[in-house]
Amino acid sequence: MKRHKLPCKQCNTSGAVQSPSGQIYTCSNCGGTGQVDRREVSPWDLVFEYTIPAGGSVPVSVTILDFDVLAKWLVAYTATPTDKVLVTDNNGRQWGNAPQQLQNFAGSGQLPFPLQPNLLLARNTNLTITVTGTSGHTGEIVIRGIKLADEAES
Repeated sequence: MKRHKLPCKQCNTSGAVQSPSGQIYTCSNCGGTGQVDRREVSPWDLVFEYTIPAGGSVPVSVTILDFDVLAKWLVAYTATPTDKVLVTDNNGRQWGNAPQQLQNFAGSGQLPFPLQPNLLLARNTNLTITVTGTSGHTGEIVIRGIKLADEAES
């Protein structure tokens, strides 16, 4: 089973934690390395289907619950690759500085676009996917990745 080194959430990659009294201790979660070893549990797909309304833009929020995901590929299925897409997370960070055409944002089922480096989507991450195009266009955007075991299960 494949394993991944990922940033430690407990110490925020510093390898150390501070007690309420100010004492500095080695992080017990990662052993002071700032990274944890997580194993893959199963493949995972976040499928976002859309139909562009008369206004020309459709934003949809999706939340990843109950587990962490290592996002590895982007895939789009659409007859209109000129539709533009922008993804924003719950911290306001965007996956690009401007909306991108789907043909430049994601690959196809046969040739998915690899996210390099892979992107860790922590549980309760909320993504807003906004697609802009001509009214009536339909399509599907898939964020394809690997569901990860809980740190306690690793």
